[in-house]
Amino acid sequence: MHTIRTVTGTTLAEMLHPPFRRVDYADDAAVLTVSTRLRQAWATSPALIAAPGPGGPAASPGDGVGQIIRAIQSASPEELARARNPDKDAVHTPLRDSIYHSWNHVFWDVSRFLQDAACGTGHLHPPSESVLAVEYPEEPREGRAVVDVVEKTWETSVLLAPTFLEEGVKLRFEIGEMEGCGGEDGSGFVFDATGTKGVYNETEVYWVRRGERVRISIGGDYGKERAGVAAVFVCGMLCDCVPESEEAQEEEETSENGNGKRKRDGDDGEDGHLDERAETAFD
Repeated sequence: MHTIRTVTGTTLAEMLHPPFRRVDYADDAAVLTVSTRLRQAWATSPALIAAPGPGGPAASPGDGVGQIIRAIQSASPEELARARNPDKDAVHTPLRDSIYHSWNHVFWDVSRFLQDAACGTGHLHPPSESVLAVEYPEEPREGRAVVDVVEKTWETSVLLAPTFLEEGVKLRFEIGEMEGCGGEDGSGFVFDATGTKGVYNETEVYWVRRGERVRISIGGDYGKERAGVAAVFVCGMLCDCVPESEEAQEEEETSENGNGKRKRDGDDGEDGHLDERAETAFD
């Protein structure tokens, strides 16, 4: 993993403690595997999840993310295409709530990385997730490139990751009090699905400092026929504490793994397959 911070202020404090950071996990195979499977699962119809496997019983959509992922892994690309869930507006279902819950695996690794890479980013107490759904504006665009849709302020620092982003849209997050300066020029960031075919799967998580004013606007290639949910984000809620038991917890994890190395969620030596710990750690 690596992190990039954007310097938006002029004082030393502002430069050392930026309002947001980007964490790229493209080089972390375990985290990439988990996030990819969770996004695929969110877009998959429960009919595929509940279908019985060879010689096995049918699975309930709420049984757990491990069963969801195993069903996807055993399906062909054609079967997955046919099983695409058209109901993007059903944000909370047993299946999707299980998926949001499992994003704690990603947030755990990202938060631990940030604790080593930067100070004052906060600590995750899993499970600690919330969900932010962003909908298309009801009013017509009328030639506007972007339309403001949500304004948000979190009471804690958060980790922000999209679990669903509809094809063709671009969401811009402006951070702080500067107006009209979000996106590429330094006071915000963009999630861009204008070139996406299928499931949006970029390898970025954003950390946003608590108390920051966040304004979300929507643009991209979409017409007036688009309505309802445009994107769903999972937020890892952080706190400022440094648990005294953290070192002991690390030693316990190392001891359980039995090889002197902490085993992270998703590490099992087989690409694209979650291990038992990743399936059950937050049940």
